[in-house]
Amino acid sequence: MIKLLIVDDEQIEREGMKAILDRAFSNLLIKEASNGHLAIEIASSFKPHIVLMDIQMPGINGLEAIEQILKQNLQTKFVMVTAFDTFHYVQSALKLGAKDYLLKPSKISEIVKTVGKVLKDIEDERKLQEERNMREKLLQKTLTLVEKDVVTQLLFDHVHDVHLNMLMEMLDIRETNSYFVMNVIVPPGMEHLYSKIKEKVRSKKVGWMGALYDGQLPIIIFKDAQQSYRAQAISIAKDILTIGKQEQKEDLFIGIGNECSSLSE
Repeated sequence: MIKLLIVDDEQIEREGMKAILDRAFSNLLIKEASNGHLAIEIASSFKPHIVLMDIQMPGINGLEAIEQILKQNLQTKFVMVTAFDTFHYVQSALKLGAKDYLLKPSKISEIVKTVGKVLKDIEDERKLQEERNMREKLLQKTLTLVEKDVVTQLLFDHVHDVHLNMLMEMLDIRETNSYFVMNVIVPPGMEHLYSKIKEKVRSKKVGWMGALYDGQLPIIIFKDAQQSYRAQAISIAKDILTIGKQEQKEDLFIGIGNECSSLSE
């Protein structure tokens, strides 16, 4: 459902607009506000996708109400409704981000056309966002597979430098001149902790996760220039151990390797 708020100090105008939109569109959830102050209050909880905003109202006018509503939700789209066909009003509304405007009195066909256009914009944006989300999910799945593969290949000394540089850029990991390995021993029955450990390491952007194999999980850590090797290793180890303790089961065991000056080490 698309949520729409009609803001007008004239009740007959609100009711007429609602009746027109109810007949023209089946996917609208409509609320009304009789002034700018009430519009701001309703918008904070209703979170409308579209607001039909009268400009000239007593107290807080339409332009002021738009500014306040946008502070709550930048995604809200506005159609100005005004009896004043002046450049000043139209220009001010457009500067605030209004998608269009309607002049009072408006023909039914013009109201339906204008609101329909905004509804199409919202639907197009939703589809675009869904596509972006899908691409992002696919990218993350791909990166996880590549990341595991690179760590595995590093263990067998089979990785070309260009692959490493590309992966560091894709995973948004800062460059460093020092590295060390952490090997997490995961007890049987606790394999499900892999995703939580990966989330923790990924959120800190400190390294690459290998594949969990035979109870062992290798992680290549990229040395943080702002911390000593020892301080960073202990901090990450504590974070990972905390994940195990939260399960109220046997603690994880972590082996920490020496600091190295290159991945080939």
